[in-house]
Amino acid sequence: MTKRTKEILDRLDEAYTTEYKCYLNHETPWQLLIATMLSAQCTDARVNIVTKDLFVKYPTLRDFANADLKELEQDIHSTGFYHNKAKNIIACSRELLEKFDGEVPRSMEELTSLAGVGRKTANVIRGRYNRASEKGGRVYITGESEYMRKILDMAGIFKIIQRVEGVI
Repeated sequence: MTKRTKEILDRLDEAYTTEYKCYLNHETPWQLLIATMLSAQCTDARVNIVTKDLFVKYPTLRDFANADLKELEQDIHSTGFYHNKAKNIIACSRELLEKFDGEVPRSMEELTSLAGVGRKTANVIRGRYNRASEKGGRVYITGESEYMRKILDMAGIFKIIQRVEGVI
C-alpha cells in the first residue's frame, strides 16, 4: 500500500469510522435477512417500525415459513411491494429450514440462491455476520456494494483498493 493510499484510507476511517453500523433492528441473522428484504424501496425507519411487531408475532423462522400469505401481506403492507415481499419471505424461510437447517448461509452463492435475496441483500448479511469483507481492520465494502464501488471508482479510489474475492 502506498503512502498516499494509506493517508486516504486513514482520513476515511477518521471521518466515517471503521465500525460497521446496521440501522435495521435485529437480533439474529435470519431477522436481519428478513428486515433487509423488507427494506427494498422502503426506509429503514419504516422497516424498524414494522419488524418491532413482526418479530414478536413471528418469533421463529418456522413461524415465518408457516405464515399465512394474506396475513403476512397485511403485517408488512406499509413497507410497499408487500405481495412479493411476503411471498419471498415465506419461501426464503422454508428454504433456510429445508436446505440450511435454519441457519443463514454465509457464501454469496448460497445467499443469492434464496428466494428474494440478491447481491445487495447478501452483502448486507455478509458485511454484518461474515466479516469476509474485513481486511486490516478496514471494511472495504458495504451492503450498497455496487453503488459504493461506482462512487469509489469515480473518485479514483477503487483502483487503489485491492479487490476482496467474492465480495466486490
